[in-house]
Amino acid sequence: MPTYYKKTHIVLHHTLTDRDTTTFEAVNNYHKNLWNFKSSLGYYIGYHYFITSDGKVYQGRNDWEIGAHCTQENKNYNGIGICLTGNFDNQQPSEAQKKSLKMLIKDLMAKHGIAKENLKFHRDYATYKSCPGNKIPKDFFDKILLTENNNQNKTMKIIRQNGGQDCYAIDKNNRRNLIVNWNTYERGIAMGLWGSEVEVVENLEQFPIGNIIILAPDN
Repeated sequence: MPTYYKKTHIVLHHTLTDRDTTTFEAVNNYHKNLWNFKSSLGYYIGYHYFITSDGKVYQGRNDWEIGAHCTQENKNYNGIGICLTGNFDNQQPSEAQKKSLKMLIKDLMAKHGIAKENLKFHRDYATYKSCPGNKIPKDFFDKILLTENNNQNKTMKIIRQNGGQDCYAIDKNNRRNLIVNWNTYERGIAMGLWGSEVEVVENLEQFPIGNIIILAPDN
């Protein structure tokens, strides 16, 4: 039987490589050669989630399992590691990365009951590192959550199909982007992570499929 670890923190990383050309596959292969620590999902990457420059989110490890991203203070056990491609000592995350990261953080906070003060940088624990980069300011998480709380319902429409369990964000091109299931979304409303305005539609065909961001199972 696998061991299920309760997650109380989120730890943010960068790859320290080129933002726009680094791939999930490359980092997964690098970690396979480095320590050959296979996850329950069949990958070797040490992070639970990985976001490329186009905003696509990959899941390398189930939330509940041990990571290989931060050895200090048991964060491989109680922390969810999120890594963005890029060297943020000298560049910034792309807008697509920041948008996907916002949604992912809100989803994980709601799903696991993670407090805002437990959103951390790798350098908070590995103090000899700059990770996730010197260009990432101390108030990075505050800005993300403030933007989402104040502006999401003004700039982005959230829908779900009548009787369905999935919630979608409708982007400026009228595409639907899967974010979380309804039970998780309701928990997020209760925690104040987002507003309660959700439009119920009868048919999703009017909204073409966009980039799937992350579907959080209710468990």
